[in-house]
Amino acid sequence: MLEARHISFGYDALKAVDDVSLAFAFDRITALIGPNGAGKTTLFNLLAGALKPQSGEILLAGEALTPLPPHAIFQRGLARTFQIPRPFGQLSVLENLLVAADETPGERFYDGWLRGGAVKRRERQLTERARELLDFVTLDHLADEPARTLSGGQQKLLELARILMKEPRMILLDEPAAGVNPALLQVIVERIEKIHARGIGFVIIEHNIDLVTRICDPIVVMAEGRVLVEGSAETVRNDPRVIDAYLGDAP
Repeated sequence: MLEARHISFGYDALKAVDDVSLAFAFDRITALIGPNGAGKTTLFNLLAGALKPQSGEILLAGEALTPLPPHAIFQRGLARTFQIPRPFGQLSVLENLLVAADETPGERFYDGWLRGGAVKRRERQLTERARELLDFVTLDHLADEPARTLSGGQQKLLELARILMKEPRMILLDEPAAGVNPALLQVIVERIEKIHARGIGFVIIEHNIDLVTRICDPIVVMAEGRVLVEGSAETVRNDPRVIDAYLGDAP
């Protein structure tokens, strides 16, 4: 599992994440919800290595991630997407997947001269893998198009396919439903479920409660940098602390 143990992070006097301890299992799709400013995205940034905890530790399958930079964390099997997708806009859709591949001997100068046959075989393998993933996320017909031409929903599918090139153990999804039309959202949801069926865990930040209650269990609710409650959709829905966090003291 992915574990956060007593992690904290603040901006000046503001505690964005305040002594949070959570365990995310590989065999679950966990939702992370809460009002704006609850600390959800900061927690994602801490888990993925974009920020370093000011206290506490983060582990993946028992291995400490806390001192590692983001690329090393990705190499160990923890991947993330962003609320606003970040494709390499000038590269083609296919090339966006190939940049995420590891074990690419052609990137080493001397291999290109001394092991040309091995380099070409590996490039063919990676290209075949990338095309299979593009087919999986329904973007195969756009493989040669610049990534900047994709719609917002298509870019989210592209990000998902790109991190699958590494075959991660856990995926952090930041608002996969945001700005996505209903047809593409259905595709995204179906692909999440199929990926999860392969044994890959998910943690999802999402404001679309219908999506959350459909595919996520457990649900973790944050407010003011802390965990309010963790449990099933029914548990969360009926907890007065959750109602107060979203609605304040309004009757």
